[in-house]
Amino acid sequence: LGEMRAALELANQTARTDLRWRAQGRDLLQVQGSVGLSANGVLAMQIRAPGLPLEMLQGLVPGLTHSAGTLTLDLQAAGTLQQPRLNGSLVMDNGALQLAATGERYRDMQMRIVMTGDRIDIQQLRVGSQSGPLEVMGWAQLAGSTLQQVDVTVRAQEFTAMNTPGIQAMVNMDLAVRGSLQAMTATGTVTVPRLRVVTNQLPTSGRKNVQPWELTVEGVYGPGPAAV
Repeated sequence: LGEMRAALELANQTARTDLRWRAQGRDLLQVQGSVGLSANGVLAMQIRAPGLPLEMLQGLVPGLTHSAGTLTLDLQAAGTLQQPRLNGSLVMDNGALQLAATGERYRDMQMRIVMTGDRIDIQQLRVGSQSGPLEVMGWAQLAGSTLQQVDVTVRAQEFTAMNTPGIQAMVNMDLAVRGSLQAMTATGTVTVPRLRVVTNQLPTSGRKNVQPWELTVEGVYGPGPAAV
C-alpha cells in the first residue's frame, strides 16, 4: 500500500491533522486541517487525491472483487460539523468496479461531481455494463448535511444490473426524481426486459450444515406465536 504518515494534535477543543499517503514516489492522498470539537466547532479541512489508483481499494473494501481506473479528489470543507460546506470536485476516469453482491463488472465508468457550498452538481456519471450503459445527471441542494432539494435524471439502456449465479437482471430506465425531501416525485418508466432467477443458487437457499443443538422448534421456526 505504500507509506502513510500522520500527525494528530488535540488542543483547546480542536483537532488538527496532517495525513499523507504515498506510493512509488508520488502522493496518493493528503488530508490536512482542523476540526473544532465543541458544539459550534469550526471545520477547516482540505482533502486531495491527485490520482488515486482504484485497484488499491481491492482488499480494503469488503465485497469489492475488482477495481480499476483513477479517482481525483480535491475538496475543501468549511463551516461547522453541524453545518458543513464542501467545495471542490470528484473525478473518475476509466473506472471499473465489481461487487460480490451484484456480480457484474461495471466498466467504462466516468464521473465528474462538483460541490459548491450547499449544492452538489452531478455533471457526469456514466456506468457501463456488458450489455448497455446507465447515466445519471442532475443536482442536489443541501442544508448542512440534510438534503433539501433534488433534481436528478437516471437513464439506462439494457443495463446489466446483476449477474450472479442466482440472479441475472437487465433494466431499461428513464426516470426523473425532483422536489424537496417532504414533497419528492419520481416520474418515468422502469422496465425489466430480462430477468432470470435460479432459486437453488440464491445465497439463502440450498443445504445448510447445522449442529444438533440448533434443531429445536425455536431454532428452526423462530420464537413467539408465529412459530405455531
